[in-house]
Amino acid sequence: MKRLARIPGDAYARAAAAQDNFREFRESIPRLAKFMAEIERGATPQAAAKVTRQELVDYTRLTDFERVWLRGAMMPFYTSFKKNAENWLPGLRAGADGSRATGVLENAGRIGKVMLPAYMVALYNEKFFPDAEHTLSENDRNRLHVLVPWKQGVMYLGFTGPANAAAGLVGLQGFTQRSLDLVRGRTTIGEEAERRGQQIRNNVLGLLSPATEGFEQLTNTDLRTGYPIVPPYENFTAGERAQRRLEHVAGRFAPVSQITQAAGESTGTAEGAAALVRHLVTGSLVKPLDLDRNRAIAMDRAIAQGQRDADEAHATERRADVHDYADRFIKMGVEPVNALIDGSWDGVDRSERAVIVAALKEANRQDRRFGTLLAHWRSEHRSVSDRQEPYVQEELQRKGLIPVAPR
Repeated sequence: MKRLARIPGDAYARAAAAQDNFREFRESIPRLAKFMAEIERGATPQAAAKVTRQELVDYTRLTDFERVWLRGAMMPFYTSFKKNAENWLPGLRAGADGSRATGVLENAGRIGKVMLPAYMVALYNEKFFPDAEHTLSENDRNRLHVLVPWKQGVMYLGFTGPANAAAGLVGLQGFTQRSLDLVRGRTTIGEEAERRGQQIRNNVLGLLSPATEGFEQLTNTDLRTGYPIVPPYENFTAGERAQRRLEHVAGRFAPVSQITQAAGESTGTAEGAAALVRHLVTGSLVKPLDLDRNRAIAMDRAIAQGQRDADEAHATERRADVHDYADRFIKMGVEPVNALIDGSWDGVDRSERAVIVAALKEANRQDRRFGTLLAHWRSEHRSVSDRQEPYVQEELQRKGLIPVAPR
């Protein structure tokens, strides 16, 4: 009986050992190739080994504190992030001769080798597939990718690697595409600064995940979006609240998240099960593009952003009202303010709702207890599309999202 009881544990141990052996074998192939290439260039075995460890990441070279507390307790992917950052971000490591200046030059040279083909690919995509390029999601555009003809449409081929991961730590994922957008007037410096901040935040939180999950569940806040995991002012059942929390936990673990995304993207498509299998094997790196669907999503996203920009501009024009509302909200307290807004929300137009949301944002800046209230009513405001407001129409026309009305 004791031997039978040990079978599950023994099977798990054998499976884990087999996985470790396979990973070691897989990672040894490029390391051996790099080592032999350095030997063929005339390097000594010691020098070749040093270059190989430096450029292909030596995962064992950590201090005791990093090994036990950072990688072991807090950040499962700490080693990968640290080594990639050292290899790609200038100034974080010494060069081959031990000098920081040499390290900067070596990293700058490595970046230059990557940037040239990246710009060539970006210009190719812009030249031959501009519509498809600008209907891609944020994540798909941020990684190096090539668009190629496929049957009657376009195939997306994505590439990921350490350079892209390191760029995300400083908000520069998708830099080549974004810089072209900036030059051609498709985006502004302010929008790119906001996007860079979001990238840094999400990549740092990705480094900490899933260690942050306990804090997020305790505070009922998704740190990446700033929104509540379970909106406190929605009438969810106990089962629905538990489901939302479990979905949030699952989303922090890559395998579960990938399966969920694959199922979502393949459901209702012509390929069905074949699409699901392809997603599970390649992730989002290889996929045919549904241009009509992507174009509709991109247009909806652009219109929603145009409405938000119009609301912010309108709230700025009425900043005296915003500050007046915010002062009143702070004096009243969170619950009375929520009851007041809930009772009057349906009876006011979009312009007044924009002022209310801006006032909640100002109140939250002074008193963080208004955070969940702000997230809830901002979500309510954004969920309703109202293009008829004059100030919204003017902004959408300015951006070319809706035609200018004839005079």
